[in-house]
Parts: sequence; C-alpha cells; structure tokens
Amino acid sequence: SLGVEEEEKAYRGEFQVELDLYVEDSEKLLSIKEKTDEVQKRKSAQKPVSNENLKEFIPENYKIPKVAPGPQEDMSRLPIIRETSTEIGFINGEKVSFDEALKEAVKLLKEAKRPTLIVGPLVLWAWNEEAKKKGEIIRKLKEKYPNLNIHLLPDYKPKNKRVDLSREVDPPNPHLSILHGKHDLTIMIGVHCYRTDFIIRMLRKHTDTKIITLCTLYGHPDADVSLAGVNAEKLYKFYETA
Repeated sequence: SLGVEEEEKAYRGEFQVELDLYVEDSEKLLSIKEKTDEVQKRKSAQKPVSNENLKEFIPENYKIPKVAPGPQEDMSRLPIIRETSTEIGFINGEKVSFDEALKEAVKLLKEAKRPTLIVGPLVLWAWNEEAKKKGEIIRKLKEKYPNLNIHLLPDYKPKNKRVDLSREVDPPNPHLSILHGKHDLTIMIGVHCYRTDFIIRMLRKHTDTKIITLCTLYGHPDADVSLAGVNAEKLYKFYETA
C-alpha cells in the first residue's frame, strides 16, 4: 500500500489532471461564448433590406444605411425589466389587460386630429416575415386613417445632413418632428425598447403629445398607453378595432 506521502502525491496528480481538464473545458466554453457573442453582435447590426410594404414612405433620395439595429438588440433590455407578461397593457402607468389598453389606444387614435406613427428599424426593414406582415398592416392603417402621418426612424445614428422633419425623426431630437407637425398623438412601433424609453422622455419634456407604444416585448408604463407583446396578429387586431 502507498504511504501518506505517496498518497498525497497521487492525489495531487489526480487533482492536477482534473484541474487541467477543467481549464481546457473552460477555455472551450469561453471560446464558444466569444464566437456566439460575435455572431449575436453581427445579427444585431446587419445590413437592412427595405420592407416592400413601407417603401412608399421612404424618401426617394434616402440612402439605406450599411447596418441597422436588428431584433436581437432588443434582448439587451431583458435584465432590467420588472414585468414579463406579453398579455397586458398599461394606461397611465397602471397595468391593465391587453384588451383594455387596446380599447384606450384606439380611442386616442380616433380622437386625435394630427396623429403620427413613428416606424422604427424593427419594422421598417424586412428582417423577417413578422416585420413584413406588420408593414402591410401599417399601410392598411394609413389607408384607414388618411390623417395619420408616417415618420421614419431607420436607425439611431445622428444625421449629418438636414432631417426632413415632415417625414423623418432625428434620433437625438425626436421631439422636433412632433413639434414641427403639431402632432397631438404619437404612436411608436418597431422602435427598440431602450430607444422607446428615450423618446418617451424627450416627448414628455418638450411636447404635450399623447404617447402610445406598440411594444413587441413587455410594454412601457411611462407612455399614456402601451400594449405588450404586439406581434403581427395583435397589430391586426389593433387595425381592425380602430
């Protein structure tokens, strides 16, 4: 049998082998994570393709950006949210059922004299079939409400050239378009959650417009009305109800 010293050496040897294997596995996992993060980063900023259903609202001289924030980027907001249901809504910060919030949102749209719809990169660009369907519904909503202004927010980079405030939103100053058109209602769709929160703050500070957010994720309590989990099916329900 082995003595105490020999057993200690054997134990240390086995431990070292286990440690080496652990380090090797950790390095592999880290390498996989780095590659995954790199892929996710590329996915979050891909070269966009125009949503055919919304092309008529894009200025003729507009240059499609080389990259734009895609659907994956919205997941960055998940760690800080409190509400995780997509079957709800908010009215003046109070959590309500989706149908109740929908009813209030439609009421605001019908009462508005100069409503505007801000279409963000998640819908303006055809990332997937869901975005294409939403684009088609937005076009139908515009036909139903001729007084509905469509304002584009293609990405979130500051514009070097002059912004057409009658058709576009200046990312650092989203309130300028609302003030320019004297819009009494601002609806947002396809805008990433972190950017939606920023726009709400700017509109609250500089305008008296009512705010509705049609959010893909969990809604925005700071808006006057917010609908959560707005996929193409729920957006169509909004269109039908309106």
